[in-house]
Parts: sequence; C-alpha cells; structure tokens
Amino acid sequence: MKFFTASHKNKKAGLSLLLAMIGSTLALGIVVSMVVLITRSVEQSQDLERSTQVFFAIESGLEAGFFHHNARGQGVDFLDIGETGFPTAQIITHSYTTLDSGWTIKGRADVNNYYGMIYENTPLQLRWFWDSSTVVTDRPSTHETNLTPDFTLYFDPTNPSLDASDFGSLDTEVLLSWLLTKRADGAIQSLTPFVADSVNSCVTTESSFFCDDDFSRDFSSSSGFIGRLIPRTDSNTTESVNSFISNGDPAPTNFQLVLSPTLKFEKEGIPFKLTGTQALPLPYYSVSTSVTAGDFTKDLVVSNIPEQTILQAFNYVIFD
Repeated sequence: MKFFTASHKNKKAGLSLLLAMIGSTLALGIVVSMVVLITRSVEQSQDLERSTQVFFAIESGLEAGFFHHNARGQGVDFLDIGETGFPTAQIITHSYTTLDSGWTIKGRADVNNYYGMIYENTPLQLRWFWDSSTVVTDRPSTHETNLTPDFTLYFDPTNPSLDASDFGSLDTEVLLSWLLTKRADGAIQSLTPFVADSVNSCVTTESSFFCDDDFSRDFSSSSGFIGRLIPRTDSNTTESVNSFISNGDPAPTNFQLVLSPTLKFEKEGIPFKLTGTQALPLPYYSVSTSVTAGDFTKDLVVSNIPEQTILQAFNYVIFD
C-alpha cells in the first residue's frame, strides 16, 4: 500500500513537470513569435523610411536637371563622365540620409542627321543656337554656339505613304505652317508662309504652306520658298527663305524654325529626317538621375520631354 502511494505521487510529479515544460515551450514560442513580428515591423518601417528617402533623393536629382535645363534652354547637354560617374557639380549629397543623387541632361543629337516625329497639336522647334557649356558652374550663355542654318528637312522620308486621308480631311488643306526667326539689327525678325490666294492657301503650287496632299517637297536652308517678312522693311514685304537666312549686316544670329500642325492626325504623326552639317539641339530632352547608398543604386530616366517653343508651349512637366 505504501509502495502504491509513492508510485502514485511520482506519477503526479512527472505530470506536473510535463505540463510545466509544455507551458514553458508555449510561452517561449509566443515570445519568439512576438520578437519576430516586432523585428519584421521595425525592418519594414526602416525599409519604408529608406524608400521614402530614396524617392525624395530621386526627385531632387530630377529637379536639379529641370532647373539647369530651364536656366539654359534648348540644346543643353550635361552628361556623366563614363565609368568614373558624375562630375562633382552634378552630385547632390544628402548628409542626413547619406544618399548621393547624380543627374544628367541630354538635349542634343549625337549625329548630324536624325529622324523624328511631328505630333498632332505639338509644334516642332529646331534651333541653330544653344548654350554649349559642359560645366554646371559656368554662368548661362557664357559658352554659346550660334550657327547659320545649313539643313534639309524631309517629310515622311522612309515610307512616303501619307496623304490627305491620314489627317481627317477630304479637301486639300494646310497641314503644316511654319515660322522662321532670327535676330538681326538688334531685333527679332520673322518669316511666315505666303500665298497670293487669300481664300485657299493650297490652291496654287506657289504656296509656301505644306498641304495635306503633298509631302514631296522638303524644307531647306537653300529653299526658294517665298515668305511674308515680319516686320516688313521699307523695300520688301516678302523674301525667300535662303535670302532671309543670308541677308544682314552684321550677320544675323539665333535662327530657329517652328513647324506647327493645323489638322487632326489619324495616324501617330509625320515622320521627318533632318540633315545638316552639325549635331543640333533636339526638339525634346531627357533628364536622368541615379541615387547611391553603399552598394545600393536606383536609376530613373524621364525622356522625350517636349521643349518649350517660342509659342510658349510646355512650360512645365506633369508627373502622374
């Protein structure tokens, strides 16, 4: 009887020990789970904070690019320097977050001849002068390239298949108007299309407008197209394109050509090819930025941003 009692007591003690171990294991599991959850929460919070810091660092790089582009205008190029990275003046150091933002601007063509597209309701501006500074700290316009136009602009050059039906028109209408400007005698002078028939600008082959049924003509610096001179001189109210470019004493500067679509487009746009003697400013530009933190790098490129034209289009960029 005593032996039975001792065995019974040992069984109770063993059961209590087992329950205690189970309880301890459960408690430890709960504590470990809570520690893991807290750790993950802290890591996620840190990741969120870091991603926010990277976002604003990226934004600061883009804003720097836009600022320096707007300060200098169409055709500016501030690029990186290959494997060595960005010039010091193109790096923004964020001391609090230890992030560095490098940025570049690409606004000029790499070759003399390039292809592009004229889009509906979007003027195309070609320019023969630009700020050629390569160092950001240079004062704007202290290094300016200014050329006399020597170019040919071809429309629909690779697949000449566009006709009036591609522009929502059954009648022959003006598709492209143009404006050629220069600085001469201390003032801005302009040349615009001219046609003798004031009712229908496409009724005669002498029209200097580009109409929706004719892409066979090109526009060049040696063109004999007659335009209306603004402001007119005492002796002339009209002048040819080549004379407008060459006339002037001293030689005129700041040439630019704006082509403005006037009809609705049924297709994507009008392809064109520009040939010349030197790589010119593009009608659009791109800004890129790169953020680094140790081994981490994040890049962003905003491309094909339309340049502001003399019609004051595209003063700003909207990001959704």
